[in-house]
Amino acid sequence: MRKNIFLLISVFCLLITSCQNLYSTSKRQSKFYKTFFAGDEGIRYFIKPITLQNKKESIDIDITFTSNTVLKDSATINYSLQTNQLINKLQKIFISNGTDTLYICNNHLLFLDRNKHNFTSRFSGRMPAEDLKKLFANNKWTATIISENQIKHFDSKKRAGKTIDFLNNYIFILLQ
Repeated sequence: MRKNIFLLISVFCLLITSCQNLYSTSKRQSKFYKTFFAGDEGIRYFIKPITLQNKKESIDIDITFTSNTVLKDSATINYSLQTNQLINKLQKIFISNGTDTLYICNNHLLFLDRNKHNFTSRFSGRMPAEDLKKLFANNKWTATIISENQIKHFDSKKRAGKTIDFLNNYIFILLQ
């Protein structure tokens, strides 16, 4: 009788621990990215904004792509610039991670906004999806934007680096 009770309690504790680990993993996932079933195309990934900064300004980059274990086609790169000067047109934007420099193409302005201290410019562009694997291989990102009258650089700080490493280890390492 005691053995049965002990066995029942042990199984119950194991079940509770397993459910708790499952909850914490999905919670971690929802902090950095979301996945959606996209039918025959595979899984659609939405990577939540990763913030790169300079002294007083920042860029928030979010990425959407679809994969069926193989990265193909292109990824949508949306980004918001928070700057002290209005930027409504870009000549170029690229992200370097120390080993590769990857360009975001077909950039177009989505909207402009202003608050007390700065301007927000929201843009959207495209990048070959297979380039994402190269980009996430290193967490030392520098985004460079070139507009009509200025060049700005934004770097990944500690928090962004940890996010990039997490995404590489849980998403991009699995994709070909």
